Amino acid sequence: MVEVLPFRGILYNQEKISDLRKVVTPPYDVISKEEQEMYLKRSEYNIIRIILSKDNGDRYKRAATVFHDWLKKEVLIEDNQEAIYVYEQEYFYKHKRKRRGFIAKVKLEDYESRKIIPHEKTLSKPKEDRLNLLRETRANLSPIFSLYEDKDNRIGKILESEEEPIIDIKTWDGIIQRLYAIKDMSKINDIRHEMLDKPIFIADGHHRYEVSLNFRNEMKGTSDFRDSYNYVMMYLTPMDQESLTILPAHRLIKNIVDVDMERIAYLFEIEESDKEKMFKEMIERGKLHHVFGMYTKGRCYLLTLRSEGLLDKIIENKPKEWKSLDVVILHSILINHIYGVRSEDDIKYVISEEKTIELVDRGEYQVAFFVNPTKIEQIKEVTSLGLTMPGKATYFYPKLLTGLVLRKL
Repeated sequence: MVEVLPFRGILYNQEKISDLRKVVTPPYDVISKEEQEMYLKRSEYNIIRIILSKDNGDRYKRAATVFHDWLKKEVLIEDNQEAIYVYEQEYFYKHKRKRRGFIAKVKLEDYESRKIIPHEKTLSKPKEDRLNLLRETRANLSPIFSLYEDKDNRIGKILESEEEPIIDIKTWDGIIQRLYAIKDMSKINDIRHEMLDKPIFIADGHHRYEVSLNFRNEMKGTSDFRDSYNYVMMYLTPMDQESLTILPAHRLIKNIVDVDMERIAYLFEIEESDKEKMFKEMIERGKLHHVFGMYTKGRCYLLTLRSEGLLDKIIENKPKEWKSLDVVILHSILINHIYGVRSEDDIKYVISEEKTIELVDRGEYQVAFFVNPTKIEQIKEVTSLGLTMPGKATYFYPKLLTGLVLRKL
């Protein structure tokens, strides 16, 4: 049983912050140093000052001081009653799309329960960072992005019933962002009832979810423990909707001895191409084959795996569903087996195809590999086996805004 509850959200006071576009940001983990500076300059009340302040002194204590100061000044205010918040994003990717979900507080569950299911591995360094921030602020500063099944659109119909948004803005990336508040207890109870028997799949925010589990566990048995530590703020959206867009994260590699095409040719059919044809053919051939794009020294190649039988020789003791993931083949065969890359410091993940090529042209990386997006069906197959994918296997687009609604613990 998954417990989904309303909560009193912390929101920017629109009587004091007239333009919310100046104070919201993307999630902390996709913000570059240059973007961090930009957001700091945009407003003295930009949420960046809490989620990703400058790394000088104790930035975690400073973030907590800023958070509580803004609450005291009523720059941030607590909603007058508990609500479930409907979050809608209208955006363009190949065609116009609209993704709708809701933000609620969700009871934390250990992964072993299979009630809340991860699909990616996590790293210790980001978890340490977010745990330090959670300890000081005692707040969920951005929602964890999760998925659930709603094939009959029963929850979707409830979410569509709200008419007047409390926030309606168009952000710098051209995305229309709307937030509604459901405070009608009958609707809230209907949502809670519908969610009871649904497993939740974490799409984005694995580090923050595990940090919430760690924080709950370390506080248990102390005099400071509160029931609110058993919950985390989460955005939930149906996994069976057309507007669920998953983009691939392309890989850039550095510190390799040589780009050895002969070793690649033993395992892959190689076809030299131009950029436009490479990306087009990747999509078409990827429907039936494991195909990758490769860019190095101003040259583009299409790489097609010669035989799936090769996977059994190189990737052992894993089920077919896992071995057949393009990101697994890319890392296990091309990055690790052929090039011998072992350090994550030698790999960079980039969404933009243009930016990926630019970084190779500038000489910062020797080779780029382009990959097709992971399918939602593959996420369900792999997680149903109790397995996780390599990091950056998915990039759910668009990202959720940070700063629309927060939750005090």
